[in-house]
Amino acid sequence: MDQQCTVTRPGLAPIAAALAVELAVSLWHHPEGAHAPAGSMSPLGECPHQIRGALLRYEQRCFTGAAFSQCIACSSRVLEAYRGPGRDAFLLSVFKDGKTLDRISGLDSLFNASIEGDWDEDDSE
Repeated sequence: MDQQCTVTRPGLAPIAAALAVELAVSLWHHPEGAHAPAGSMSPLGECPHQIRGALLRYEQRCFTGAAFSQCIACSSRVLEAYRGPGRDAFLLSVFKDGKTLDRISGLDSLFNASIEGDWDEDDSE
């Protein structure tokens, strides 16, 4: 694995950096700036969420997706807690306890539901 990393890093890092710059410049030129919806057009072209490349086929694909309602970075509940009047207390609780964002976003209940969920078990075997 180490031999592969030393070979691929010098080749892929500049490609990834160049794509990141292209995306940033596309957003800077968009009328809505960083709030540009994915798939919208800027003067420089489409603003995707992701660009995935395949060196084997020399191709790039642009992807867009819906926001995850329980994201620990950008969900509405996390943003409300961050922007609210108790911002300092919120940040301290996040720094002290790694599960705080899971609780606020509802991600912990999603994990618990997937663990305790209904499993279709086939007892016929």
